[in-house]
Amino acid sequence: MYLAEIGGSQFANASNAGMLDIVLALEWVRGQHRQLWRRSGERGPSSASPGGGGKVSTLMAMPGAKGLFHRAIVESASAIKGIPRAEANKVAETVLQRVNLTPDRAAELQMLPAAQLLEVLMPGAAGTPGLRLGPVVDGRTLPTDPFDPVGPELSANIPLIIGANETETTFLQNTKYDELDDAALHDRVKQNLRTDDATADRVIAVYKKSRPKASNLDLYLILASANSNFKMGPDLEADRKAAQAKAPVYKYYFRWYTPVNQGHVRRDAHHGAALRIRQR
Repeated sequence: MYLAEIGGSQFANASNAGMLDIVLALEWVRGQHRQLWRRSGERGPSSASPGGGGKVSTLMAMPGAKGLFHRAIVESASAIKGIPRAEANKVAETVLQRVNLTPDRAAELQMLPAAQLLEVLMPGAAGTPGLRLGPVVDGRTLPTDPFDPVGPELSANIPLIIGANETETTFLQNTKYDELDDAALHDRVKQNLRTDDATADRVIAVYKKSRPKASNLDLYLILASANSNFKMGPDLEADRKAAQAKAPVYKYYFRWYTPVNQGHVRRDAHHGAALRIRQR
């Protein structure tokens, strides 16, 4: 949460604390790498991939992270834009209001249980909207949006691997797995794309031609994943990185379907599946 502006002097340097923790971790690795990699037999640290493609994308635009990695991997997510300061200030004000604190008592947030803070951030039963947290374009620790309108000059010379999985959305809890007849597929595609009947039919025809053996449900899950931020964000980030023409950009599209099914995991290329392959 962004308290650098409304929280008083004690929070003046508390912007993007989570991202700065990652920077500190990379600094520690740089200082310890000789001992760490002597034990593992490797040559040294080469890439930043700390817990999410959005985090890696953000690191590529942070002055504090410059020089701490020389390659980057962004998997199934991205960070094209950060959160504007005005929105971040509003979120902080709303959180304080929901826990009955004034800005001069912002330090008391640190004494609240994590469960209470999470509840405050979630949408309320009376239609109260949820609150968006994330890296803030504060002009200092994150000077600009990471990849908007162009790629960050700070990391222009850093090679990038970026991509997504074919059925990313099957990772989400609210995904429906009922088999679809043609009419239901049409309705789902029309709703997902927010388009008209004719366009929905054209898109379905393209997908059926390229995947003639796929079921209607599989076709919808593939299409919905392609139309999600899991896929669209990395595509845009790759384009803007490539436009800098200063380092290689490698794109992947992961289509290996896991055979594992424990009653709650479909046999698909869901979000996170590529990590398991890499770890092997």
